[in-house]
Amino acid sequence: MTSLDSLQQRQINLTHAYVVNNAALSSPDWKNMKNPSPSQVKDNILTRLNGSKVGGGYGVAWGPALVPDGEHVAHITVVLIGGQNENDIVVVTSGTLADSIKDQIDDLDISPMVPLQNIIKNCPVPAHVAQGTADGVNAILGQESKIGD
Repeated sequence: MTSLDSLQQRQINLTHAYVVNNAALSSPDWKNMKNPSPSQVKDNILTRLNGSKVGGGYGVAWGPALVPDGEHVAHITVVLIGGQNENDIVVVTSGTLADSIKDQIDDLDISPMVPLQNIIKNCPVPAHVAQGTADGVNAILGQESKIGD
């Protein structure tokens, strides 16, 4: 088992983040795909992860959930299963899409702070997240799994 705080695990985590963050970009020009389907994004994720030196060996257990912003995708979330231990579960959410007005608004909407219990009802800690984060998470959680699309 890979240590949760090893260099190898950090490389795997960064690979997952990079691949998902760029899963709605086409190869080889790395331009935003117009109106990508969940199956296109899923294919990009799996092809790119399995082509990497680290981060491969995963399948998609849920998603990808796409939150559109016009003809592009503002947020992508996917749950991966597999990896070195064959049963690791990894939740990956994309970072900032520079051309997305929705994503920029979500990133800048830091006030008011929202109780995490508004998103995760049974959260045992009194944590708060930014309003934009809450909006982005709620948009993702409102999506259905696209496996089989």
